[in-house]
Amino acid sequence: MKTKISSWLTTSAFICLLIIHGLSPWLHGAELAWEHVLTTILITVGLFLLILGKPTFFSETKTLQSPLFFLLLWLLYLSIYLIPIPMEFLTGLSPQSAEFYQFNADTDYGYLSLSPATSAVEWFELSSLVLLFLLTYVLLKRPNRLSKLVYCLIIVATATAVYSLVNHYTGGQYELSKAIPPWDSNWNNAIRGTFSYKNQYAIYLSMVIPLALGLAYDNLKKRKRSWRNNRLSLTLIYIICSRIFIFLWLALLLFFVLTKTDSRGGNLVFMLIMGAVSLRYLCRQQQKVKKQKALLSLLGIFTLLGLIFVNSASFERFEKYGIQDSPRAKLHKVALNVIADFPLFGSGPGTYPLIQHVYKPETLGNTEMSKRAHSDYLETLATQGVIGLLLFSIAILLMLKRILLGNSSTQPGLLMGCQASLIMLLLHSSFDYNVATFYLSALFFTLLAIGLRLVEPNKSRSRSNA
Repeated sequence: MKTKISSWLTTSAFICLLIIHGLSPWLHGAELAWEHVLTTILITVGLFLLILGKPTFFSETKTLQSPLFFLLLWLLYLSIYLIPIPMEFLTGLSPQSAEFYQFNADTDYGYLSLSPATSAVEWFELSSLVLLFLLTYVLLKRPNRLSKLVYCLIIVATATAVYSLVNHYTGGQYELSKAIPPWDSNWNNAIRGTFSYKNQYAIYLSMVIPLALGLAYDNLKKRKRSWRNNRLSLTLIYIICSRIFIFLWLALLLFFVLTKTDSRGGNLVFMLIMGAVSLRYLCRQQQKVKKQKALLSLLGIFTLLGLIFVNSASFERFEKYGIQDSPRAKLHKVALNVIADFPLFGSGPGTYPLIQHVYKPETLGNTEMSKRAHSDYLETLATQGVIGLLLFSIAILLMLKRILLGNSSTQPGLLMGCQASLIMLLLHSSFDYNVATFYLSALFFTLLAIGLRLVEPNKSRSRSNA
């Protein structure tokens, strides 16, 4: 009886996880407050059910002691922004914060954050990402759940891509998820998908495409031995009728939609990282014949992708503007000015849009786009200071080290896809703002959990029903 209840609770937790990834992309990437609250509720409910269903929950995270320690230490550090501090101590810790509170009110206490309420909301958002990571990591101990989750990610992205193409060619007649003002790009000119900002939808697609390609590679590798004695025509028929062909077509569809987003950054990051991963794969091939076959295959794939890209709106924008973007450089400078005033502790999590106008020249205006640093790293440094960025970076780098240096004997293609997806978001975040869309961060932490499970020894990934 206990086993059945435990299995039911664990299954229910996994359903919550699938709902999160099935629903959030359609809700602007969980950008609005109520969308984020709904996603957080699903994460909390899922984690609660999982803890009830798995008494061994906490023991199963022992292999992640080091990164989890720094993640929890980071969250504990962020909670300090919510605690009132005597003004004499605050002056020593953050002179600019002390000056702000002394100027606005005659008080003996102040906060490291210039807006404790805003930082509290940000703390809950960041905490929910850590909870999502724990929920995903423990659930994916069973390999079949891992496969189902990846299928879910690809199917949902494909559904948004089809939806996008329909609206692109009909001028938005079937629009279900309207953009959040002030984003109002014309469907005929650029595809923004179910998100509000086309660049964020572009990086979302970029992160899912390698997963589909990875599954195609793994299926090809599994079936390759059984095809050795078959004729070429018979082998091609098998491929066309298999999952390999399906995953390749889905990846091609997603890439086609990506090129129509008119996002230079999303397309450039995708091509660069896929090229780097492909080059790494070639270098790892020991046999000359295998290396030549791999090279020919990759040349064929990139030639096809190149032909699609040069006939897209994104390429036209590259031709017109190149990679120059002077407004972003000016916005980065604004962030650096904030960092200069709040170097150690920052201005408080989530407060950047509230204070950037003080440091920004009038020529940049006051649009929603100009309120962000257009670099998640600079914005994090400006709001959380050196200490916050360092704690978070150590935790992420410890996990990335395992994923990038690890191997998977069962799903090497999917592992390469995870590696590519993670690096894509990290690179894209250096010149755009992705943290504003909660689901992009959620997808990143989900892929971290998937990657960590893939590099674990097979014996540690139980196939039991627990």
